[in-house]
Amino acid sequence: MKRLLAAGAVAGILTGCGGGSTSPTPPDPLTQLAPLVARVREMADDNEVPLPGTPLEAQTHADGRAVANCVDFTLTFLQLLQEQVPQVRAREVAGCLATNTYDCHTVAEVYDGEAWRIVDPTFGWIPRNPDGSGATRNDLHRAARAHAWASIAYQYVTAKADFYGRRNYLDWPLYWVDTYDGEIDLDDDADDAVALEFYVPLGSLPPPGAKGVYALQCAAGATSAAALWDGVELSYPCNQGVTHVRAASSVIPQEGAVLLQPVRFVFPWDGTCNVVSACGEGSQLPTVRSPDT
Repeated sequence: MKRLLAAGAVAGILTGCGGGSTSPTPPDPLTQLAPLVARVREMADDNEVPLPGTPLEAQTHADGRAVANCVDFTLTFLQLLQEQVPQVRAREVAGCLATNTYDCHTVAEVYDGEAWRIVDPTFGWIPRNPDGSGATRNDLHRAARAHAWASIAYQYVTAKADFYGRRNYLDWPLYWVDTYDGEIDLDDDADDAVALEFYVPLGSLPPPGAKGVYALQCAAGATSAAALWDGVELSYPCNQGVTHVRAASSVIPQEGAVLLQPVRFVFPWDGTCNVVSACGEGSQLPTVRSPDT
């Protein structure tokens, strides 16, 4: 079960009382950035269409799209942060469920003087460690690999709370199974057995009439896997023994492929299958600049 933190509840400034004095506790830098994270998230409607006249609209249209994806949200946040607080160091980074660059998500990292911490303007939250500190990429990576889902809390910065997590096509913590720097240079060697821990084999067909999100486990030695996706035969390349995910109501695997469904461990899916908000099917993740040190 996920642990929740209300926006602004992580840290405050302590003041003296009763004639005494105390040293103020430094404000948490990430909580200070929460209003900007919320502002960027609220620049789009629930279908990720940017609101007219917003910086998010300009960023999205500049890339030739009408609907924003996670890169647009992140770049807009970084642009506004640089304009408003130029001394803050921040950068874009990403994580992936599998190393295919489709099942991936881009976020912002902000340096707080001690470490690079994750903030996510696409989903409207800041992930936190048990001690209240902002989660790093490595924190998220270790939690995913260990299936330690309760070790990460979520500070929601909009009134929508976990709405964007519940409607996303992948469970957000799964994006951190492998970290990604734009060159597919992973923190550790990707391995088929690890990737398959996060899927459930379904056999040959999804439940009748049920729209869901699926992938294919590739036959031994295969470099691609094919299936009839809603009646259309499509073939996708294999990475770590699986294809990238795709939404469908009917899937019939071909030539030894096995139908898989990514597991949801933290945010239960509400069935809307929003593949746009996290750079889903049909559009590869744009190259992310390699982080500096």
